[in-house]
Amino acid sequence: MNNDTARNFNRKTIGDYSDTLCCPFYEIGGQRVKGSKSSKDKFKKKLSIITVVYNGVKFLEDAIKSVISQKTDEIEYLIIDAGSKDGTLDIIRRYEEHIDLWLSQEDKGIYDAFNKGIYLSRGELIKLVNADDLLVKDSIKMACQYYDKNKSKHFALYSDLVIIDKHGQYDCTWHLARTSKIFPNFLHPTWYISKNIYSDFGLYCTDFEVSADYEYYLHLTLNGIKFAQANSPLAKFRLNGASTSFRGVLEVFQINKLYFGPGAALQVAIKHALIKIFSRLLRTALGTKYHRIKSIFIPSKIK
Repeated sequence: MNNDTARNFNRKTIGDYSDTLCCPFYEIGGQRVKGSKSSKDKFKKKLSIITVVYNGVKFLEDAIKSVISQKTDEIEYLIIDAGSKDGTLDIIRRYEEHIDLWLSQEDKGIYDAFNKGIYLSRGELIKLVNADDLLVKDSIKMACQYYDKNKSKHFALYSDLVIIDKHGQYDCTWHLARTSKIFPNFLHPTWYISKNIYSDFGLYCTDFEVSADYEYYLHLTLNGIKFAQANSPLAKFRLNGASTSFRGVLEVFQINKLYFGPGAALQVAIKHALIKIFSRLLRTALGTKYHRIKSIFIPSKIK
């Protein structure tokens, strides 16, 4: 019995998404659809960048710009939309000449959308970028250089993570060094990993709404995958999305209970909840002064 069966996980495989384009209720576009020569040649793609979005008109354009400003012929860009109704598709069409493939189709949550994008990708490496997050300057260049020097079938790279608020202002930096055996700082928004990992170890488990990336990190590391660490941050994470909600605390508890038992899971859940409560209280109490005070002690040098 494998680990997923023992834990009753509904982990999908790439093959499970072979009917993605068979559903009649979707819109599709991009350079692949238009027949662009550079986009059709799948053998020239080193990296696939995948952005998933639903009603993301507020931040999506910034995410797109952070990607296309670094895009080269070796890179393809995919956007998976969940059927947005707020003008998101207008933004996507505005940048269509820079997008290899975009798909608008109802899904079963963010990890289902990630899985669709991975299935449709053609790159050796996969980079997932949420619609409200950003790549730092030269992120793609740094990751590809590291990959060229350290190629392996199961390549996995991550880094420290820059945290920004909903206005794009620097908040802090989360460091990989500040971690523990249970509930590690796995920093999913920074990952660059080979598509072979998804092929050999499966995709994200859609049983979890906001914490399947944490479960996937445990799944990979317990199966022997080792992440290399980049020398500087590769991405910016906006404190605005679903993973900042208290639902994440419950899901992390459920995941840790399945992997490590109820005692360890409860201990981590309490710490996780207290950190969220303290952070929110501090921001509420200080208001706009929060960032001014923090900038004195933790100046940002990340562009």
